[in-house]
Amino acid sequence: MHHHTLSENLSIATNASENAEHFHSTTADFWVKFWPYFITAIAFYGLLSVAWILWNIYAYRRDLSSARKGQFVGRLHEKWRLLSVYDQIPHNSKSVASDAPLISVE
Repeated sequence: MHHHTLSENLSIATNASENAEHFHSTTADFWVKFWPYFITAIAFYGLLSVAWILWNIYAYRRDLSSARKGQFVGRLHEKWRLLSVYDQIPHNSKSVASDAPLISVE
C-alpha cells in the first residue's frame, strides 16, 4: 500500500480543485455562449406545439360541423373508396377512373 506524503496530498488536492474550477469555468463559458440558442429552440418548439394543438382543435371542429351538415358521410365514403383503390377491395362501380377524382377539394 502506497502512502502519500503531506506535500503530495496537498498537490493532489490543489490539482483537484483547479480541475473543478476549470470545469466550472468551461461549463459557464459554454452556457454563456449557447443559452440564446437553447432559449430560441425551446421557444420555437413551444410555439410549434401551440400551433399544432390549435390546428387540431380547428380540424376537429371543422369535421364536427361538417358531420352535422351530413358531409361527414361523404367523407367516410371517400376514405373507403380510396382504401378500395389501394387495397383492391371489390368495388361496385365498373372502374375507378369513372369515379370521382382521387383528390377532392373542399
